[in-house]
Amino acid sequence: MLVLDTGSNILKDILTRRFSKSSKPDLVMATFCDYDGLTYNIANIGNPVDRNKLVVGIDLSGFKVILERSDVDVKKFVEKYSYAPFWQDGGEGCSHDINILLDFESDAIKSLSNPDQLINDIADIKYHVLAAYLMPCCKEVFEETPKPPTPQMIKIRADEAIYVRPLSDQIELTYRTKFDDDDDFEIGKVFIQEFSETRVAGPGVRAFVGKPPTEVADVFANYDNSRAAYVVISLRQQVISGEAKQMNAIKLCLSFRNYLHYHLKCSKAYIHSRMRAQSSHFIKVLNRALPTEEKSEKKTMSGRSFMPQA
Repeated sequence: MLVLDTGSNILKDILTRRFSKSSKPDLVMATFCDYDGLTYNIANIGNPVDRNKLVVGIDLSGFKVILERSDVDVKKFVEKYSYAPFWQDGGEGCSHDINILLDFESDAIKSLSNPDQLINDIADIKYHVLAAYLMPCCKEVFEETPKPPTPQMIKIRADEAIYVRPLSDQIELTYRTKFDDDDDFEIGKVFIQEFSETRVAGPGVRAFVGKPPTEVADVFANYDNSRAAYVVISLRQQVISGEAKQMNAIKLCLSFRNYLHYHLKCSKAYIHSRMRAQSSHFIKVLNRALPTEEKSEKKTMSGRSFMPQA
């Protein structure tokens, strides 16, 4: 599955160019979003502005609920990642949900042997935040404890959400997605039906169009189900055996909604291009079918050519 992260790619590009600057660095001030509702803010801080101090601020939108859970310690979970020493809980310019302060004159930055690892870890923060909640869920599945963690609703957009439901033998992720118009809805139904009918080795997938699954109907009771669809992905033990597989599954599951809508828009563009090409072909056929008027030379009775006056 293609992982689509426009915001993360922009973040990587900005930080890569900043780390590669050997001379006087440029001032940085950038704000951008990604498809999951996260907002990134990258700017220099200080008064006057210090070009060597850069704050990467991330507002998590619907993922902020995981930061606020009492039973999930996100900061402790991310201690193993390279950006952990630069995590700031407050201070100048640190007014976002997550703040990473990079001082390029500090020994911690100068001693980095592999800046690319730091850049990639910062770009993957949203996956790490979700993993801070899902990793314990995976642990509960393997230990088969009678009381798994409580479910979590992650609202990635106004009308779209991911409902994570840990069970005793698997983890269920219910995606609610809303299509923009009737055309997208009709094409989207084909995609979603294909997901549920395809039988391949991997997570179990179920699809529901226009109504939520029975087991989570009360959770989505207040949502408008016109042009809405639900996809349930079940992560079983064989899919999440080992931390590497778990993190890979988390990344793929988190990008599922973007993957679906990306291919929907590509299919819609392809259909429109075929329609335009076919219309152009029909117009050419019609133009060739038009009768052509034969122009013959007219002459007078004396044999002279007749030239009508304009």
